[in-house]
Formats: sequence, structure tokens, C-alpha cells
Amino acid sequence: MILNKPYIILTVRDHELAARMVSLGICPGNECKLVQQHKLFGTAILEVQGRKFALRKEELEQILFQ
Repeated sequence: MILNKPYIILTVRDHELAARMVSLGICPGNECKLVQQHKLFGTAILEVQGRKFALRKEELEQILFQ
């Protein structure tokens, strides 16, 4: 992903993770963007509908973007 480029969330591959993401408001069809990436810690900050979420690299890899 490129920083600050808008993406559309298509789906979340892992069903358990998908349920958690939907409860947070990270749903398929929502626009999002990567605002920070911390390679040292393996985390990324994703902004969805004006709210920022810290996701682990493993979680981010389960989300498909357009």
C-alpha cells in the first residue's frame, strides 16, 4: 500500500478477523488510506471514515483492497 492513497476495502480473508473488523467499522466498501507504517514494530495506521486504527502486519495482509 502507498501512504495516503485512497483504497476501497473489498473483503477480509479471515472470518474471525472480519467479524472484529466489522465491529470496529472496517467494512467492505469503505474507503480507507494508510497514514503511517512502522516497519520496526510491524504495525500500520489505517484511517477509515475519519478514525485511525493500528493494525498488525498480519491483520493488514488479510484485508483485500482495490
